[in-house]
Amino acid sequence: MMNKRQKKFLIGVGIVMVAMLLFPPFHTVSKDYGYHYGYHYGYHYGYHFIFNPLLCSFADVNIEFLLIQWLIVVTVGFIGWYVLKSEE
Repeated sequence: MMNKRQKKFLIGVGIVMVAMLLFPPFHTVSKDYGYHYGYHYGYHYGYHFIFNPLLCSFADVNIEFLLIQWLIVVTVGFIGWYVLKSEE
């Protein structure tokens, strides 16, 4: 059973994860195979609203980075949930 502090903390973690989904990291990847010997160079465009049509026309959501961020938030959320557990 969760206490009130744990519930509030997990609601906060959920809000952070939804905000991260609404404002994800965007990037583009250069596929220049000539001089760079097949290496891909990524350009980070920062965090923007997911439904921004101008940015979505030339940049993609950096899914790998978003999943790493979610993993960190879930890990911190689990640790916080455990720390806030009450002794009954």
